[in-house]
Amino acid sequence: MRYLSRPPMWEPPAQPLQPRLIFAGPPPATAVPAPAPSPITELPPKPAGPASQNRSPASASALEVRRHVETLLRLTLEVVDRRRRPDQLKGLATQPVIDALAALSVSNPPGRELGSAALRRIRVVSAGDRAAEICASYARGPRIFAIAGRIERRQKLWVATTLLLA
Repeated sequence: MRYLSRPPMWEPPAQPLQPRLIFAGPPPATAVPAPAPSPITELPPKPAGPASQNRSPASASALEVRRHVETLLRLTLEVVDRRRRPDQLKGLATQPVIDALAALSVSNPPGRELGSAALRRIRVVSAGDRAAEICASYARGPRIFAIAGRIERRQKLWVATTLLLA
């Protein structure tokens, strides 16, 4: 096997790293006061085994949200990696989010040269009856990256209204 050039025998000198944040969604409101803090509960992890059949309606809803978030994030990473068309996110994300992901997929997202993105961990936190905040990590080669966002219930669907890839 032939290589174009040999790898260097030492690490390059350290340079300050500027974080690269990609924001998708409407701009945040500037003059609106923040709501009073409320107790935040984390949604339960995926069920394991037959004990998951005796769940309450609230936890069944939490599992539905978690499954939806996992599907949304996997499809989002496939769009960013150009393995899926952005229009396949319709119904899962708002149009500004889809447009931002489409623009990101044709540009150079963080770490693309390291390989395909693989979803690692997902956290979903309730932000009311009709909204949830999500954060997740994904790997590209040896590096770990982050995703954060917000999903809202619109009619009978959960829709991503904001996504941040860093």
